[in-house]
Amino acid sequence: AHNIGISIDSDAEPALLDRGIANVTDTNQADMEDDYELMGELLEYLRLLCEGHYLDNQNYLREQSDNLRSFNMLEEVASYLRALQWMINPYTNKAVWNLDVSNADLCHQILRCLVEFVQGNEENQIALAQHQLVFCLNDIFR
Repeated sequence: AHNIGISIDSDAEPALLDRGIANVTDTNQADMEDDYELMGELLEYLRLLCEGHYLDNQNYLREQSDNLRSFNMLEEVASYLRALQWMINPYTNKAVWNLDVSNADLCHQILRCLVEFVQGNEENQIALAQHQLVFCLNDIFR
């Protein structure tokens, strides 16, 4: 199993946890780069499932009605972007901006994936608009 270096700290400020901000763990840079590469490949796979406005796959990524438990992959990917952006410093318990050169490609891949999830699918657009993605994008553009 891969550790992507993100964990939720129950001692962190509740407002930060509500916005999907994760806690920094002690993971070395080489492991993080490997994890970013693996996550990028997974996101590319998910993006390609929806390529060409393929509504069946776009809807299935939002809701799997044929399964006992359904996972909203739109929200999961958007939450991962938020967790990638901001980390909780374990020493100060404060949010720290985390986007830099080492994970810029992954951030770009997440945004490309989200675009394919919603392109031509009004239900996915509504579902993603209800998520806190607007806060993520606002932080990136600042």
